[in-house]
Amino acid sequence: MARPENIRYGTEPAWKEAFWRTVINDSWEWDGPTSTTDANQLSTIGGMSKVFRRFGDTSITSLAGDFWKLLLIQLPGSVWNDIIHFENGIDNKVALFCQSFLVSTTLRRLFFTTDGYLGLGPPNTLPGDHIAILCGGHVPFCIRAIEDTPSNHYTLVGYTYVHGIMDGEDAPSDWKENVVQIHLH
Repeated sequence: MARPENIRYGTEPAWKEAFWRTVINDSWEWDGPTSTTDANQLSTIGGMSKVFRRFGDTSITSLAGDFWKLLLIQLPGSVWNDIIHFENGIDNKVALFCQSFLVSTTLRRLFFTTDGYLGLGPPNTLPGDHIAILCGGHVPFCIRAIEDTPSNHYTLVGYTYVHGIMDGEDAPSDWKENVVQIHLH
């Protein structure tokens, strides 16, 4: 996958931030108002009320580095295990980040839109598919034009995460004037 020339995230720090926020759907899994979560609770579902929230001001860059260290120590026979594991302890945020990463990227495909956005979509996303904001939808969707049908006939490929348009960030003020009726099959 080549980085497009017209990428929306102009600086290297912005590009890195867009990447890391994309691979976790810009969400953080946590279990309430306290910031301390027993890492052993991550594997238990019963009794744990998990909600997703946006990352906010968390330092994505440092979290990404710690996540990489976590992956390194899990390699069988890794020399990194002794070096890193007790260096400063594996922060609970790293374990939560890892869980969010795995949930967000399993059976997903990374893509760029033609106008430079980075996103995650269904594994069968193809070049030429369209990203659409469907009225009433909570996320953007990937749709595919159906060949040999009148225009505006599509099939739904699936939901997507597209960094920069998720919460109406890029919606024009006159968006109602740009609504196009489509037919999904």
